[in-house]
Amino acid sequence: MDFSIVVIEGFERWLVVMGYADSTVYGSVNYVRDFYLWLKLTPVKEISQIDGKVIRAYYNHLQKRTNKRKPGSLSDNYINSNINALKRFSRYLQESGKGVIEIDLKRRTITSKPKIILTRNEIQSMYRACGTARDVHAALLGKYSAPLNTEARVVNAMTVVKRLNASEIHAQNGPLWYRGNVACSKLVEVDRLDASLQAIGAKRVVIGHTPTLGRRIMERFDGRIYEVDTGMLSEHYAGSGNALIMEQGRIFVVNESSDELLSVVPHPRRVGIRKGGYLDAADIERLLASGDIVSTRKDESGRRVVTASNGVRNIEAVFLKQAKHGFYPEVAAYRLDRLLELDMVPVTALRALDGDAGSLQFLPYGSIGEMERADKGKGNSANCPLPDQWGAMSVFDALIYNTGRSPRSILYSLDNWQLLLVRHDKAFAAREGRPRHLKSRELNLTTAWKDALTALTDDVHRFFAGIQHLQGWCAFFEKRIGDCQCIIFSHFGNC
Repeated sequence: MDFSIVVIEGFERWLVVMGYADSTVYGSVNYVRDFYLWLKLTPVKEISQIDGKVIRAYYNHLQKRTNKRKPGSLSDNYINSNINALKRFSRYLQESGKGVIEIDLKRRTITSKPKIILTRNEIQSMYRACGTARDVHAALLGKYSAPLNTEARVVNAMTVVKRLNASEIHAQNGPLWYRGNVACSKLVEVDRLDASLQAIGAKRVVIGHTPTLGRRIMERFDGRIYEVDTGMLSEHYAGSGNALIMEQGRIFVVNESSDELLSVVPHPRRVGIRKGGYLDAADIERLLASGDIVSTRKDESGRRVVTASNGVRNIEAVFLKQAKHGFYPEVAAYRLDRLLELDMVPVTALRALDGDAGSLQFLPYGSIGEMERADKGKGNSANCPLPDQWGAMSVFDALIYNTGRSPRSILYSLDNWQLLLVRHDKAFAAREGRPRHLKSRELNLTTAWKDALTALTDDVHRFFAGIQHLQGWCAFFEKRIGDCQCIIFSHFGNC
């Protein structure tokens, strides 16, 4: 049996199905891949040849291996992570009938002693005083007072840090903390990015500080942004070191474990958390359209929630019956979102259920509604500032003449406060002007919006085939999208 195929094609899928976190999946596969590369230097060729003696030899190898990032040997945490990954792999082999690996190694005891700067009680007291928002460090600095016996040089240093923390460079929207360039959609962010690059005479920006999905180097906006935080502090982020190399007009990646030249990965569309690990939009759409319906239930709001499965992954989705005249508004909203690159409408696909024509819309895991967010005053730490997201929502609603936008149709992903837009059953009317709730609101129709709208041509009809009767869709297209010049220059005032 080819060990590499088992690792790549089986182990990772099993980890995802078992519900391990993305970081654990990524780290475990990498640790087992390292084990496989080490095995290639030994006489072992089959899984059946891996016994306790081989495992102990690998353990000794880890103990003697030098650290690639700093002087000395591998940390106890790193070795323990390897052991845990091999134990998961052993369990996978047994449960899948591919073999048995006995691993009787014990976790190494962490011998290093932490430096006590503040006691646990002191830290907890400070957090209780300041809250738990992402920018809590700023509140801590402002509220914390050093003990009376603190050395003068330490007090002076804290004064300097407080002053720096209040500066523009350390502000939440400053260059050190701002995450909008990896979290905001193209319609929200690209104009801001272009202005910043032009101001400093740059063609692109390379950023860290936000670990990437899959712990691979990624690019956004036609190579104007490169994301290089691949979680190389593996004890915490289960990643590895990757170098972005730009040489003689070529751009490629080299991982710490290989000399192979790798390609940069495109930044993925991710609207809502996927339970059980990341799954891209195309895979979700296929699963919704043709996966097996394994369960159906009604939630507290009366929605029909189904679980669709492809045998490996399960996802939940909301079933929405076909509207009048053969129209599927949620599918239309999703497809237009994809065309514009708004990235706010969850994946939606045509699907009949129990003989009823309709659609399935992916139900993101771990989301809350606008009413709950507002009641608790949350969202200030959003990776993409909420006012910017709300502005894009308003332009979208004006475009599709959505009269039904309410707190019930506004959701947020709890991991980064990404806006999720649902319930478009009162949209897509072929009318002029704006919906009533948007008539007096100033719309921020940026250059990115103008470019996206101008790019919509008659070919868009093919993209919406099968979701609305042709005459109704053509009427909507002509009034709301077809006359792009009117839309752009009047800000949806009289179109």
